[in-house]
Amino acid sequence: MIIPVNAAGFDSALFKYFFRDIQYSEELIEPDTMQFLEWIQGVDVQSLTLADEETVTTMSRIYNMLGDGQKAFLSEYEDKFAQVLAKMNELTGNTGDDDEVPDTDGDEDGETPPESGDNTSLIVIVCCSAGAVVLIAAVVAVLVVRRKKASAKAQTSAEGGAHTQTDNSDREDGENE
Repeated sequence: MIIPVNAAGFDSALFKYFFRDIQYSEELIEPDTMQFLEWIQGVDVQSLTLADEETVTTMSRIYNMLGDGQKAFLSEYEDKFAQVLAKMNELTGNTGDDDEVPDTDGDEDGETPPESGDNTSLIVIVCCSAGAVVLIAAVVAVLVVRRKKASAKAQTSAEGGAHTQTDNSDREDGENE
C-alpha cells in the first residue's frame, strides 16, 4: 500500500497488521496550503486596498506556519506573495524594513515557544495519576465500610451483653421471691 508521507491515521497497529508492505509517496497538499494557493492565484496585486489588510495578514500567518514540504507546493508564487506584502506595506505606511509580515511563531520577547511533540508520556502520567486517585478512593471506601461494620458489631454485642445481664438479674430476682 502506498500512502502519503504527511497522511494521518495510517500508523495504527491494526492498519500495519493488514497492510504490512507500506510505501510512502510524496507529500499531499494540506487544506491550509490549498487555501493559500487559491487566494494567491486569485489576488490582483495592483488592486489591493487597506480593506484587504486583514486577509493579507491571515494569509501571511498561514504561509509562515507551513512546513517546508507544504511551501514547496507554493514555490512558483513566492514572487507574487512578496509583491503582495510589499504593496500592503506601501498602503499601511510600513517602511518595508521587514522581510515579510512578522513571524508569529515566537512570543513578544523573541523567544520561540517550545515545540509540541509527542504527548504520549504526558498522557501516560495523567492516566496513571487518575488510576492512583481511583485506587486510593477505593481503599478509603473499603476502610470506612469496615470501620462502620466493626463499630456496628461492637455496638450490637454491647447491647446484647446488657440484655443478657438484665435477663440474668430478672431471673435472680424471680428466684429470690
